[in-house]
Amino acid sequence: MKKNFLLLLYLSVFTLTISGCQQSLMKADDPADAKKVDNTVEIVIGYGTNSYAAVINSPEEIEQLEDLFNEAELDKCDIDIHQPYLSISFRSSDASTLFLIDDNDVIKLADGTCKKSKQISFKNLYSVFDEYASQKK
Repeated sequence: MKKNFLLLLYLSVFTLTISGCQQSLMKADDPADAKKVDNTVEIVIGYGTNSYAAVINSPEEIEQLEDLFNEAELDKCDIDIHQPYLSISFRSSDASTLFLIDDNDVIKLADGTCKKSKQISFKNLYSVFDEYASQKK
């Protein structure tokens, strides 16, 4: 049952991303504020277009990931993301903020702009995903 719920959740977020429904994915209308995440109660990390998802509920882990994304310096990037990529959804009680990051460390914000950061890497986020996804098995 939980696996089906996570699959449905991931597919919903993925569908919203593809359809460009940015208002439901972003808390802020200003792209400069789009990367700010706070009051997160759950983080869902999905991998590629398959149904693999990891759910993070630990307040310590959530705070670390919030700080990572809030404090990272994001530089403009002219390259779009490609497969494989991780989708990271920071969910609060009233909103959700989505980031996509590919294996070249290109980060796509919910407004469609692409950025790069030296602080945020696909490899490190994938290791977090892998740790939490393997706990479900």
